[in-house]
Amino acid sequence: MYISFITYLVVSIYYLIAAVCSPTGFMRNFNIVLQFIWCTYHCFKIFLLIEPCHRTHQEMEETRVLASQLTYRMTPPGQPLPVELETFHKQLILYNPSFSPLNICTLNRSQIAGIIAGVTTYMLIIVQQRLIDECT
Repeated sequence: MYISFITYLVVSIYYLIAAVCSPTGFMRNFNIVLQFIWCTYHCFKIFLLIEPCHRTHQEMEETRVLASQLTYRMTPPGQPLPVELETFHKQLILYNPSFSPLNICTLNRSQIAGIIAGVTTYMLIIVQQRLIDECT
């Protein structure tokens, strides 16, 4: 899904650029608006995929901090720690959940910047190639 969303975004941006470069008229304006809506839609889908993953990771970090505070600050010295709290705290420390499809990349907010950079680079290459083809 992640790769298909990015591919659809690249194609939509390409057709948006093609619509902007086309001759003037009603269909040109219609195509520009339509492709802009498609680009917005695909960006929204990418955001809806990445944001819950980031929020889950953020909530796990907050839970880890709270469990550490309970473990080290709230338990009086010399008192045994409840077994469930100790087990939970150890699991939080040892297991760092993250969403990484096929271990290729981790889905978090910084991935959005990578997507923007990758799509921009790819679109620059496509536009340059199109300009070279038009000049020859």
